[in-house]
Amino acid sequence: MSTQPLALLPYVTPPFLKIDTDGNLVPNAGGFIYSFETDLTTPKALWTNASGTLVAFSNPIVISADGWPATAPIYVQTGGYSIVIKDSDSVTLKTISFLEDIGATQFGSLGNFQASGTIATSSPYTVPDSDNLVIVNSATDPFIVQLPAVASRTKQLAVKNVSAVEVRVTPNGAEEIDAISAYVALPAKGSPPVPGLVLLPSATAWWIIGTSGL
Repeated sequence: MSTQPLALLPYVTPPFLKIDTDGNLVPNAGGFIYSFETDLTTPKALWTNASGTLVAFSNPIVISADGWPATAPIYVQTGGYSIVIKDSDSVTLKTISFLEDIGATQFGSLGNFQASGTIATSSPYTVPDSDNLVIVNSATDPFIVQLPAVASRTKQLAVKNVSAVEVRVTPNGAEEIDAISAYVALPAKGSPPVPGLVLLPSATAWWIIGTSGL
């Protein structure tokens, strides 16, 4: 689970304060912090630490006399939250209907996004837009991975060769891969790391932004 300190996010940074009957800003002693999914109904836990097994706060979190939760800082899961802050009489002081650490959410989902793809066994294999990762496992030598037209792609593509044959990653038509107009060869699998490359589409060509085992 990817986490980031909630203290990095606005409006939910301790100490938690309120305005008293005299108009003074004072700690929201004995108040409550409720955390929900963005539907403002389904409880969603906040966390006391970001290492190992996370320990959830009570929900709601009770605010201490100095305006802080009993344990600080507060950590969040990836994805959106709704936060409701109440005083000690359970009167709502603030409702934040959507709060999210966008960076944490993006990186938390990046692994699943990049792993979406195909184990290719039949050559030539033409890469569809749904593939972000192509793993070649075939006895066809050489195995052809045919790239789509670069203009049709907005996402990077990883190709890995776990087979005992050469894989030829071939651009579409007259397009190029790093100024190579024919193909880029991935050798047969030997010792780790497994041969592979990561390609990034540009306007008219593919660029190699990472390799392994080459």
